[in-house]
Amino acid sequence: MNKKSVLLSILLVVSGFVQYSVGVFKASERPSYQALSDIERLFPRTQEDIKKRRSKALSQTAHDVAHIVSLRGADLTFDRTFRALDRDLERFSIVLNSFTVLMNVSQDKEIRAAVTKAVSRMNDFRIDSIELNQNLYYSLKVCALDLFYTIQPHGLTNQEIGARYVDEVLSKGSSEDPETLLTRFLGRGLSSDAFCKDCGLLEGCL
Repeated sequence: MNKKSVLLSILLVVSGFVQYSVGVFKASERPSYQALSDIERLFPRTQEDIKKRRSKALSQTAHDVAHIVSLRGADLTFDRTFRALDRDLERFSIVLNSFTVLMNVSQDKEIRAAVTKAVSRMNDFRIDSIELNQNLYYSLKVCALDLFYTIQPHGLTNQEIGARYVDEVLSKGSSEDPETLLTRFLGRGLSSDAFCKDCGLLEGCL
């Protein structure tokens, strides 16, 4: 990799971590990045540190995904499904990206070997436990189907409903809580009834 690519990779890692911090921590609790040492701490220095960070990222993500999958009924809220997964994947990606940078730029052969192994392990986990996790897909599908079946009676190409969705949800960006926006648009809280209907199951199946 050339110098420009290396700097870009590092900036992406740091940028991702800052965005994660802003989304997860309260203003008074957010980490401060005022010196080079603050950025250096994002990257592991030893093989043992690489192993610890990899293990923590894998175990924490596995635990959080299992929790999302275990939710039922009224507990399947936007905050506990989509937002929880988004925050967890952001945290997971920070570790993975820091490893990827070291894999390409570290001058220590043993460090490169360790992070290469860690990256492979984490990518396998991401594919098997997240991207191909059918149970997780079903948990996230609850919110999507609730919106779909609410809009469907009015016509999926209904311009008035589409304009209201853009105005009340999409245009707000991150200025308001996503679940608050969806609740306002739906006129009620999120429900699992649409998911049950789609699956051909009885109401309250979750």
